Amino acid sequence: MTTRTRSSKARPAKPKPEFISREEGWQILEEQAQKNPGLSAAEFIRKWDAGEFENPDTPAIISVYMLLPLVR
Repeated sequence: MTTRTRSSKARPAKPKPEFISREEGWQILEEQAQKNPGLSAAEFIRKWDAGEFENPDTPAIISVYMLLPLVR
């Protein structure tokens, strides 16, 4: 019967999570909203909340929608 021994190699340190502020989140949302559907972040949020996007299932809209938790 053989037994395995643990390697003496040290495990790499786990990366520490990085957090962004709400202001940084707003800047990211603003950049992506202007780049994808060509709107300001505020206009994107207004249109999203009002259900005014004809086809919200497009990659351009979804990619910006996924950023909303950064500012809400």
